[in-house]
Amino acid sequence: MDEFQKRKENVLSKNDKSSKGSWDKPILKLCEKLNKKKNYYTTSTCSGRLTIIRNVSRDKRGVVLKSYHDTINFFELKIDLDGFIKKEKDIVLKFEPSIIHVACKDVESMKSLFEIVKNAGWKNVSAISFDSRYVLEARCSERLELPIVYEGKLIIDDNFLEICVSESNKKLKSCWDKINKFEKLL
Repeated sequence: MDEFQKRKENVLSKNDKSSKGSWDKPILKLCEKLNKKKNYYTTSTCSGRLTIIRNVSRDKRGVVLKSYHDTINFFELKIDLDGFIKKEKDIVLKFEPSIIHVACKDVESMKSLFEIVKNAGWKNVSAISFDSRYVLEARCSERLELPIVYEGKLIIDDNFLEICVSESNKKLKSCWDKINKFEKLL
């Protein structure tokens, strides 16, 4: 067994270390398909998420107050926000797009996967490692980030918050469409 296959087996045998503790269902089939291919394995993934975060330096622990990895409704977000406003001074609402890191056996495998991902509509695709292994990072381009609580007060009204929920759900579905296209092209 070559070194790449040893690393692949080692990585795929480990427990999920994400804060969520499990794979996102919308990206699971894609990951399984990639991991069955001899020249690839996934190292980290997210199918997209909306997060409520403390507006503090990002290098601190405990920044994320809540993450939603599925579509949400206004009332769910409003209830959660009402609870956080009582404890937090500054809060940001942030939609983060799908992201996947894939270890590739060699440069040729990486180039091949790069073309597939780009053709699936993922805009941000790059090589993030060429040292001991070849790792491709692919990220969709959908984003949203805005302050919603400042000095303990909600600074947007319910109508605008509803628009944020609607836009986040649209962005999440767009990411899921790109995940499905990537899987089909693979």
